[in-house]
Amino acid sequence: MQLYGLKEKLESYYLSYKHKFSSKDPVWILHRFSDEKDIELIGLITAAYAYGSVDQINGFIEKILAKTGNKPYEFTINF
Repeated sequence: MQLYGLKEKLESYYLSYKHKFSSKDPVWILHRFSDEKDIELIGLITAAYAYGSVDQINGFIEKILAKTGNKPYEFTINF
């Protein structure tokens, strides 16, 4: 196995893919929040509905967040 240049090659891949929101993975939605309670609640909801098409999951979570005013914990507690 030739290791010469491997570090540079891996570093170039890392730099091209390290962008925080480059993935469509629903878990990135959690990074929008700073309140631990919001992160925990939207994480639970996302995990519960995380099956099927990623675009559909993200769309569904976006609808929930729109209806809760992007404050899922506050909405849930006051429901």
